[in-house]
Amino acid sequence: METSLDKVALFQFQDIFRRQFETDVKTEPFLALWKLVWPSIPHDFFLSPSSSTGNHHPAENNNAGGIVIHTLKAVEIGKHLMDLYGISGLEREIVLFSLYLHDICKYGFPWGKSTSKVHGITAADFLKAFSKVEEPALKRAFELISTHMDPWKGESFSPLIPGEDLLLQVLIQADYLASREKISFIPPELKGFVN
Repeated sequence: METSLDKVALFQFQDIFRRQFETDVKTEPFLALWKLVWPSIPHDFFLSPSSSTGNHHPAENNNAGGIVIHTLKAVEIGKHLMDLYGISGLEREIVLFSLYLHDICKYGFPWGKSTSKVHGITAADFLKAFSKVEEPALKRAFELISTHMDPWKGESFSPLIPGEDLLLQVLIQADYLASREKISFIPPELKGFVN
């Protein structure tokens, strides 16, 4: 049951997330899909902690709005990695779109109580349901989102081979670094809103 405090937090996290996405992602196939997807993003995405167990994420990610905080941190880190690797233009938009929406179904769909091990695939399928176009840039983003958890498929972390897929590596690295306890920070967009 949503409380009035939840509704205020929901509105604030939705507003910040939407504004940041629309500031960063400017290419038409992504914006057109965004307009269709935005109203259907589960409210729990904006209110849930980033980790259902409290493990694998710093404290600021483990409260209400934690997935949004984690996502905005991953986007910030991803921007720096793309600057470092010289990723620009459409490839940059593909990575940004993927970073913003990689955890959109983190707890499954319909929303569950714990992190779904296949949430990348679920997120890509959720997004594909809104896309009627066989747009190559969207297909690439769906591929990145669906495979962003691949290094953790086995019993332990299995890093990618250097140079194998730079865009996927940026997504995985940004996601990984944004969830490390020793890399704790509040994204600039949330300063003053989250402590």
